Amino acid sequence: MTGRNISTACCLFLSISILACFGCKKGDPIMKETTDSVYKVGQVWNYNSRPREEKSTLTIVKVESHEKLGVIVHVCLQGLKIKNPQTPSGISNTIPHAPFSEKAIQESVTKLNRITQDLPDFKEGYNSWRDAQGGIWTISVSDAIATVEKCLNKN
Repeated sequence: MTGRNISTACCLFLSISILACFGCKKGDPIMKETTDSVYKVGQVWNYNSRPREEKSTLTIVKVESHEKLGVIVHVCLQGLKIKNPQTPSGISNTIPHAPFSEKAIQESVTKLNRITQDLPDFKEGYNSWRDAQGGIWTISVSDAIATVEKCLNKN
């Protein structure tokens, strides 16, 4: 993982701790890949971004359904400008994996930018999230990014 990316450990911590009460617990039904969503793997979307990140995009990397959580849309966020003192440049431009409720994605996306077969590498973050039975974001994508930045910059 490069210094420009949010560290896997930080993403895992945030995925587990943010809204953990909505997370998967042992004994919960297994998540299953689904095609019952308007969001499909490989879609690259524009979204209501933060100021200075207007060119950032989110790529759908996996779509699953869960009996209690509903449809979970896993995304990779690129083109970010997250202040991150843990990187040499002080800025992270990618969050490789972030799980969102379908509703949060629906309320965030603005325009389908393109469709790609070349998915970003999200599997390490996804596997860590799944193994830890982490939670999902139910807030807007831009609010989630702001929360990640705030967490990274707590002293």
